[in-house]
Amino acid sequence: MVITSAPGKILWIGGYSVLEQPNTSLVGAINKRVYVKVKENNSKNFKIESKQLNEKWEGNLENEKLDSPLNFVYQALKCTINFLNYNKVNTKGIVIQTYSDSAFSIEGGKSGLGSSAAVTTATVASILEYFEGGYVQKKDIIHKIAQVAHSLAQGKVGSGFDVAACTYGSCIYSRYDPKIIENKNSSQIQELVNSQWDYSIKPIKLPEEFRLAFGNFILQSAKTSDMVRKVMELKKNSNEEYKKIISKINLENEKSIVFLKQYENASDDNTKKEYLIEFLISFNNARILTKQLGILSGTEIESDLATQLIEESKKHGAFVCKLPGAGGMDSIVALCKNEEAKNQLEEFWKKYLKLKILPIDLENEMDGIKLESEAEFIINKSRYNF
Repeated sequence: MVITSAPGKILWIGGYSVLEQPNTSLVGAINKRVYVKVKENNSKNFKIESKQLNEKWEGNLENEKLDSPLNFVYQALKCTINFLNYNKVNTKGIVIQTYSDSAFSIEGGKSGLGSSAAVTTATVASILEYFEGGYVQKKDIIHKIAQVAHSLAQGKVGSGFDVAACTYGSCIYSRYDPKIIENKNSSQIQELVNSQWDYSIKPIKLPEEFRLAFGNFILQSAKTSDMVRKVMELKKNSNEEYKKIISKINLENEKSIVFLKQYENASDDNTKKEYLIEFLISFNNARILTKQLGILSGTEIESDLATQLIEESKKHGAFVCKLPGAGGMDSIVALCKNEEAKNQLEEFWKKYLKLKILPIDLENEMDGIKLESEAEFIINKSRYNF
């Protein structure tokens, strides 16, 4: 039996601009995880079980896809088994069981923390470890297989920042050329793993003194696919206008990451304070430009109501605040200077009358994919009730 886990994620910097090479993003791993257990199956079949989704599947790998929420696990299984078989590793029937922290699903809806990327990555790692071992240290292989599987499950090639964070942990990420895996399938996984990918992944640690605040909008939702589609229509129909604003967003993103690094490396308090102010300015500039991108493309990446909430949040404990990832009315995230500021912000969100906001207790984390002991898994299963 093998158990691995992968973290959820928050895209702090790079929403939409990360879709274009070689633009920069900053994606943070969090301390909420998806766990995947792999054990022997008595039959020759492969079996997938998710009690939380109340879904089961058993069979061979002849289907192109599953018309089921289990499709992410299925594609990870199919890609990984094909990779192992190509490398002459004997495989047999297994049972794959998935478990995730309750933070990934709020009142029956997704919280936007990246459960699909996490379960895909953890499934790949667990299967590799089960049949051969030693793969959690070979993150490049896990990462490539998971990127392919995740794209096959989605039916499109995404930027891949979420899978990168699940594999490597908190990082500065620039995407790979989508042509690398476009129109490919699971039977070509060995070729894809062996090929040269042009992504860039560099670890980064958010300042330890900062506290993460995250709020989920209850009774609100955003269709990320529709929002991205409208932005892509702007790219197609008004390419120069699109390129101009994406370039401006990326410039501010790059500056904010540079200032954040300089803040971490500075030795005296006055210099640190100066870099922190510069980080704040660039972070807010990128956020405002991204709102303008939404206006240009006819989609509410950041609605006026959300703008009002963000500005009021900055008066009630948030140092920087935004709608993470693709935006829309799914969630709000902030960095606070200390625990007291975080508590103040969460109390403000709870009492906010214009929206129902549920704060979720999260922490920043550096780690990506991990091999878990059975004892630790049992403790976490009891602690987090998954």
